[in-house]
Formats: sequence, structure tokens, C-alpha cells
Amino acid sequence: MSVELEQVFLERDEYIEHKPLFGGIQYIFKTGTGRKLSVVRHKFSHGNECGQGLYELADITDENIDVVQGYLTPERVIEILEEER
Repeated sequence: MSVELEQVFLERDEYIEHKPLFGGIQYIFKTGTGRKLSVVRHKFSHGNECGQGLYELADITDENIDVVQGYLTPERVIEILEEER
């Protein structure tokens, strides 16, 4: 299954990597505040269960999934990254 990458995510200074996850995609970002954020879109993520195409964001700084936000547009993900500068 081919997943279209969000170019706006790949162009961010905070971008670290992306990889396939559950038939979808995961992006990892390291913010200016020192937090590590996971942004995912796959069949189990909050916002894409029925193919809505929205993202889920979680703080994974301590290798634990914490503070999960779902149903995010790419624009909202960028806003959150901007807030973390």
C-alpha cells in the first residue's frame, strides 16, 4: 500500500523521520521545547478510522505515548509545531 507523504511535514525544521505504521504513516518531530512528537495517520488513529484523512498527534518524549490529540488537519499539526518553537 502506497501512502502519500505530506510535503509540508517533510519541509519542517523539526522533522526527524517518517516510516510506515499499520498500513499508514508516522512522522517524528523534535520541537524547540525539547518534546518529541509522533504524528500518525493509519486505520487505528483518531481521525482516520473511517478514512477521514486526519492525523493523531502524541507526545513520545519519554518513549511513552502521552497527551494524544486526534482529528487534526495537516494545518493544525503545523500550528502545534509552530507553538512548540
